[in-house]
Amino acid sequence: MSASPERVQSPNVDIKKARRDLYSGRAGRFDVVEVPEMQFLMVDGSGDPNVSADYRRAVEALYTTSYTIRAEAKTDLGRTHTVGPLEGLWYADDLGVFTARDKSAWSWTMMIWQPEWITPGMA
Repeated sequence: MSASPERVQSPNVDIKKARRDLYSGRAGRFDVVEVPEMQFLMVDGSGDPNVSADYRRAVEALYTTSYTIRAEAKTDLGRTHTVGPLEGLWYADDLGVFTARDKSAWSWTMMIWQPEWITPGMA
């Protein structure tokens, strides 16, 4: 009986450590950075993130899916990564809602980075 080949575990990838230039800004300073093409799980929505049930559900879904994908990649691919930080894009048709702090009129895209070896079929 032959032994099955050992799966070699690849080193863990942590986007915040691998790309410190993108994830370690300094207070009181602006830096120009070149952001490469990256892939993210994303959810779009609108409304005040402090009180919106849709926002809460979107963030929960992103983390649940990200941790599920991480486990699948570890089991099926032998690849591990640290789940990335929650990131967000905020926008509105009328930019005045930002200076007025009218969060109920904000739209958002919340997202969590995924490594290049994650495919759409894994989500």
